Order: sequence, then C-alpha cells, then structure tokens
Amino acid sequence: MVKYPVTLDPHNFESVIMLDPEEIIKIEVHDRSITFHTKTQTFYPLSWTISTLEHHLRNLDFLRLDRNNLVNMNKITHLDEERALVFFDPEITNSSKFATISNREKNRAKQEIEDRISKNSDKNDSNSIDI
Repeated sequence: MVKYPVTLDPHNFESVIMLDPEEIIKIEVHDRSITFHTKTQTFYPLSWTISTLEHHLRNLDFLRLDRNNLVNMNKITHLDEERALVFFDPEITNSSKFATISNREKNRAKQEIEDRISKNSDKNDSNSIDI
C-alpha cells in the first residue's frame, strides 16, 4: 500500500510520518500548499528540497558538501582534493559517480571525509572474503 511522507510542520522540520491514505478524510490546498487532514490532525507533505532532506538525513550520516550535493558519508571511497570531488566506487573509472565539494566545505570537512574514507575502507576490507 502507498504511504505518503508527511510532517506536522508546514516547514517540514518535525519528524517524518508515513501517512496511510486510509486515514485521510480530505486533502486541501491551504496557502498554496497541499494539506492532508485526518479526523484529528493536519499533515503537510514532505517537501523534497535538499535543505529538508539534509535536516531529516543528518542522523543517518548524510552531509551537505555543496549546495547541490547531500552525500552519504558511509559510501565515500575516495577524495580528489585537487578537483574537490568525492567518489563512491572502490576503483575510480570514467563512469564512477561522484559529488562535488564547495571550497568552504572542502576546508571544513576534509578531515572528516578522510576519516570516513579510512573507516569505509576498513569496513569493506572486513566484509571481503579471501579465497
């Protein structure tokens, strides 16, 4: 069954709740925004902005490296400091996914990124099986 990510806060900074459509009694436009009403509460759909996601994913080790990239720090495998990029593949190829890092974040988060790469590498090494 489909459930909708909603909050009790129109600005989406409260906890995310997965709302079951069976509980909805009406959907209304209010102040140019959709609101979901149940018998007892009003909910606001989660706004899919990077700022909202940053707020909700912070505790899951996501870090905003620039205005366009929110990165799972547990997945970073390489830092290219010269080009201000992080990568997620064990070996970098032309098709490897990457995220850019702003100059401000590069300076601020460099040590944290390097620590995470080391930790992620150790985690991958312990999961590998030698044959």
